[in-house]
Order: sequence, then structure tokens, then C-alpha cells
Amino acid sequence: MEKRAIQRALVACRGEAGASVARRLEEVDVEAVAVYADVDAGDSWLDEVAYATRIATDPGADPYRDGLRIVSAALDGGCDAVHPGFGPMAQNAELAHMTANVGLAWIGSPPPVLEACADRVELRRLAREAGFPTVPSSPPLAHAGDAEPWLAKLGAPVRIAPAQRGSGLPGRHLTDISAFAAVAPPIPFVIERALRPARHVIVGVLGDGAGNAIQIGDHERSLSLAGRVRVRESPAPGLDQGLRERLGEAAVRLARGIRLVGVGAVEFLVGSPSGPGEPARWWFHDLTPALFEGYALHEEVYGLDLVHAQIRLASGETLGWEQAEISSAGCGIELLLCATGAGTLEALEFPEGVIASIARGPGTSIDPAHDPVLARIVVGGPLRHALLVRARAALEGAVIRGVPHDTGTLVALLSDTRAWAGETDTELLAEVAADRT
Repeated sequence: MEKRAIQRALVACRGEAGASVARRLEEVDVEAVAVYADVDAGDSWLDEVAYATRIATDPGADPYRDGLRIVSAALDGGCDAVHPGFGPMAQNAELAHMTANVGLAWIGSPPPVLEACADRVELRRLAREAGFPTVPSSPPLAHAGDAEPWLAKLGAPVRIAPAQRGSGLPGRHLTDISAFAAVAPPIPFVIERALRPARHVIVGVLGDGAGNAIQIGDHERSLSLAGRVRVRESPAPGLDQGLRERLGEAAVRLARGIRLVGVGAVEFLVGSPSGPGEPARWWFHDLTPALFEGYALHEEVYGLDLVHAQIRLASGETLGWEQAEISSAGCGIELLLCATGAGTLEALEFPEGVIASIARGPGTSIDPAHDPVLARIVVGGPLRHALLVRARAALEGAVIRGVPHDTGTLVALLSDTRAWAGETDTELLAEVAADRT
């Protein structure tokens, strides 16, 4: 790869997530330019960035998904690179192509890698060729009428997901296949057997596109509510060390195989052992060929600077790390605080010493349908149980007024004996929330 210095980068990611990336770019002497739409003009995260540029909004359109306007903003802002942040645009091959076509550096994996990972069926095929178990799944289906034989074959529960990543439509779980007609997507989709409950484990990876790759630790992202991961914990608690090593080795093998450039995440589902004395079962689930949500937790626990690593690799440098250098310095937990109803935020404060990335400040109008995120907290420490106590204290000491929120549910989770024992799965947080109501 040709070496090129990166001096000024547009961060194509909105809100607290974009501000977080911008801060890290500035820390390594790369000027960062954030983008914002009119609806976000009053948000407090804009106060955290040195430079920001407005992107116009068409009625009914999402400006943060408009590649042409993002690239235009980068050129108008005097940038020499685009950092797509994390989320859908970080995995958008079209945006990566557009960026390269106008002479800007793309801080992430190149378009061929993004295209391969966008096709869920092709990605599963590559994983099976690499020897990974995958859940039973249909081929891409173009019409709702094509689903009936696959629904009958796979049985409930199933997951319905767009065949191509980046459609903007979420995957849906069905426990009653007769309800399929109500959720059938209008685009090609796949049906796969849903493993619920299970554990959802992420292994971070780093590659240089030349076949060199390492794994950069793991975290658990099983604890979701209303479609958002609310709690992440690293290292993933309760994993057998042998299984942890197998997942790490599998993730590295896949990152090398697709020639990943920069940071990525390989997702696995982990089920219960099939019998006494048997190892836990695992399946490949997905691969994110970009900076992933939860990356700050890996930085906290494993002592890494992943945005700096992205810059180095996008500039044409080699990997720079050996696998033996990656080890945890304890453990960490990340908590996402969200509003559950509309209102005007009157106060958002945290106890002294709590590291919080605040998305919305006092006086901000909150509409959860647009964006419910209030803040993100990362807590680290040497001992897991002490960490859980500190995280709970941070939530209990938070002052949030003006909008309804479900922080109490997260407090209840951190007090739950199953979470305390590391016995988490994809159903646990919803069960805790239901018990509180």
C-alpha cells in the first residue's frame, strides 16, 4: 500500500459516537471535522469538537447516509481523508469508492472487503469454508411467498434479516412463524434459525491487508433492550479459557482470509454445552469490517489506541503489533443510557470520577424515535465484582431530569445474581426489565 500522511479527516458519524472518534483523531495530531444535520445543531456533543460542518437535509432523508454530501463536506472542509466512524456508513463500499475517486484517503477496509462482508450469504459461505459452524439458513429470498417452505423447515424461533448489509432495516426475531407476513421485508432477505437464548460474543481484530492479523480481545454484547445493546463487558465473563482461545483463533483466521485493513469485529453466538463435560457450542454470526461499537471498551481493557491504529494502517504502515503483546489489564464495562420518552432534558450529571461520553446536554429536546442515547459510560478495574459495584454506583449517582429513562433497569441488572455470576444471555436484560414492570 502506498504511504500517505493523513492530516485532516472528516468524521462521517453523528452524535456522541462521532465526537468520540474526533477526540481520538485530535489526540494523534489529525485535525477532525465533524458533520451535523439541522436536527442535531443544538446537541452538546458539538461543543466537544474543534471543527464541524453542516450537511443539508432533504425531507424524509437521512443526511448521515448520503455519501455524496459526506464526500462534498470533506472536500469543502479541506480534508484529505474520511473516517466513517462506526455504524452503517463505516461498512458502505459505495462511500469508500466515492472517497477514493476524489483522491481522499479512506480510513478503513477497502471496497472489495466491504462488498464481500455486505453479502450475508457469501460471508457465511466464506466462514464455512474456513471451518466455522454456522446456523442453518435459507438462500436469499426475493418475495414473501418464497419463505413458507423455509419457515416450515427451520421452525420457530427464526431470524429474518436483509440479505445485504446496509439496507437500514433491522433483523427481526419471530417466535411464531405465522406472524411472518407482518414483518416480511420489501427487499431480498434470508431466514435463519434463531439461537435464543444464547450469548453474543465479539472478538476484535486488527489487520493490515497483507495477510497479517491479530485479535485484540473480546467482549460480550448479549444485553440488549429495544434493539440497542445497553451493556457490554470485557473480557466476556464466564467463558471457558479454551473456548476463548478458539474464538480468538477463528477470528484471526477470518480476518486474514478477507484481508481486513484496520479494525474489525467477528461475532459469535455461544450456546450451552450439549451434555455434561462437553464444551460450549459456538457458531459464526457476522463480521464487521470496520471500527465497531464497543471499541472504547477494548481500548480501556487492553491498553490500545484503535483509532491511531486505523490511521497508521490507512497511511500504508504495517500492523505494528504481535499477538503476544495483547493482554488484558483487568476488565471493563460499558453502559449505554437511553431515554424512553420525549421531553426536554433538564439535567444530566454523573458522580465525580465517572468517565462519561455525554450525547445530549441540558436544554436539549429529546425524541427517542430520532435518537434515545443520552450518554455512554465506561468503567474499568482489576477485579470484575468490584467493577460491577462501581458501575452500579455510577448509575445510582447519576442525575437525569426532564425525560423518562430506564437507568433503573440497568441498576437492577447489575444487582441480578445471574449477571453477577456471569450467566448472561440474549434474554436476560429483557427479563430484568419485565420483572420491574
